[in-house]
Amino acid sequence: MPIPASTGFARHIAACNNLASPAGLIPFRIGAEQVGWLSPELARWLAFRPRDFHFDGEGVSLAGRLRGAAARGAALAEAAKGLEKAGYLRVRGEPFDVRATPEGPVLATLDRGAVPAFGVLAQGVHLNGLVRRADGLHVWIGKRARDKAVAPGQWDNLVAGGTPPGWMPGRRW
Repeated sequence: MPIPASTGFARHIAACNNLASPAGLIPFRIGAEQVGWLSPELARWLAFRPRDFHFDGEGVSLAGRLRGAAARGAALAEAAKGLEKAGYLRVRGEPFDVRATPEGPVLATLDRGAVPAFGVLAQGVHLNGLVRRADGLHVWIGKRARDKAVAPGQWDNLVAGGTPPGWMPGRRW
């Protein structure tokens, strides 16, 4: 069930999602759409790839010659492989859609392992369990496997996962 936009909680989430970077991060764009934030170190690495990444006073953007989501996704996949070799991230073999807004059109795809480095929006689905007992409401929680790349052995949702390309949370199929 969506959170009504009028609640304080929804307003707080909207404000957080639209906050200008307080950490010296550099805007990352596809065309006119800002889709993420880059660290200065990652932006410097991309500066040596002028065929696919362009710099201007507004930040870093994918080259305009890359027309369509497939071409842009291929350029980002190539960059992700190079960034993995340079030690910036770990490619996971799971493409995620890149959108400027949660409901916006797919502008490219990017490997899940590169999503945090590029600061792009990622969507997923999480399931939590609630049990009502005589002594009150209880939450079921899961524990991540110790061999997970992210947060091994930590408490987690019961079921969760990133949204694969072409799918949107809340959309009925």
